[in-house]
Amino acid sequence: MKKMVMMVLVAALMMPALASAAQKGKPVLTPVDRQGDWHAGLGFGFRVHPVEFDSQFLAEYYVTNEVSVLMTMDIYAQANLGTFNFMPMARYHFDIPQVPGLLPFVGGGLGGYVTTAGTGGMEFAVPDWGLEYEIIPKLNVYTDMSCIHDTNFSAYNFSWRWVIAGVKYRF
Repeated sequence: MKKMVMMVLVAALMMPALASAAQKGKPVLTPVDRQGDWHAGLGFGFRVHPVEFDSQFLAEYYVTNEVSVLMTMDIYAQANLGTFNFMPMARYHFDIPQVPGLLPFVGGGLGGYVTTAGTGGMEFAVPDWGLEYEIIPKLNVYTDMSCIHDTNFSAYNFSWRWVIAGVKYRF
């Protein structure tokens, strides 16, 4: 928990410095026309309640510069159980003119999951939010957090999922 708080604080402290650098005329990335672009990504993180390791694979398509649709596949692993989650999602991305490489987003999705124990159910992520940053042309890093609501239609569970670090490539 201390590491999570520290990472959020570091990210929050870096934003004013990036905005200040952009305002002082230092070189920054120019805004990217994303409409029609495909992104493929891989991220790692965790989920709480229950605590599980998370590997995320995603394919994302930008319908407009601000709106994207994506399919995520998360693989959650704990001591003796694995869960495979497939979730189509939609996101809205906010352009920040002072920091063109930084792209905050918010969205949600609805999908399903199956476990290695042979059970399954429905899962939805509302809200889903995060930050993306283009470190070099066509290569972005991201972090993503979701409130996860899932049910096997006889029980309900609420948890948090945090993809701490991810990388996306733009085609």
